[in-house]
Amino acid sequence: METHGRQQGKMFRRCGETGSFRDLRIREGGQNGQRWRQEPAIMKAVREDRSRSTRRNGAALRIHHSTVHRVLKKNNLHPFHLKKVQELLPVDSEHDIRVNVWIGLMRARLFEPVILPDRLNSNKFSNLLNNDLVDFLEEISLAAKQELWFQMDGCPAHNGRIVQNSLNQCFGEKWIGRYGPVRWPPRSPDLTALDFYVWGTLKSNVYSININTRDELINRMSLLQ
Repeated sequence: METHGRQQGKMFRRCGETGSFRDLRIREGGQNGQRWRQEPAIMKAVREDRSRSTRRNGAALRIHHSTVHRVLKKNNLHPFHLKKVQELLPVDSEHDIRVNVWIGLMRARLFEPVILPDRLNSNKFSNLLNNDLVDFLEEISLAAKQELWFQMDGCPAHNGRIVQNSLNQCFGEKWIGRYGPVRWPPRSPDLTALDFYVWGTLKSNVYSININTRDELINRMSLLQ
């Protein structure tokens, strides 16, 4: 009973001093005490270099980065990550110049680029098939035509009924497309060589110098020929 009475006396004194029956003192031997002792050093490191991360501060002070994070939170500070971005220069305005291009690839042969309308639809793409493509096919041998498969990617303008009818008339069952006799295989480098090689190489050649006009952009495309 005497021990219980002393404990009650301590609780009442603590309540009068701190406003709480709980012991709010920081114990030197625990994690809170360790954090309390390290707080001045942590805050000094943060003030000296605000761009340094919590992990780097923790490594410099030989403490866990979570301790640094808790101390910052206690002082109403919030770590953040810097995100580096590329600065746009005036010369970068050249990338606002755009053209739609069609290129054909047959084995090791690359057909000359055809400039398409800015807004391509199925009717306009069908005109390309019935005119430019027919001219290209006239340049290859009959034996090559008999082995030829025509392939397109998933561009919406390639999927119209008028396009499908043109391809059925020209190639029969030997064409590949999203709604073709053979479905187009996306993300397949061995079957989509244009995506795998040609477009990247074309852009590398075109943008190796500054482009200022649409005509310059079109002329640069001839480098692949």
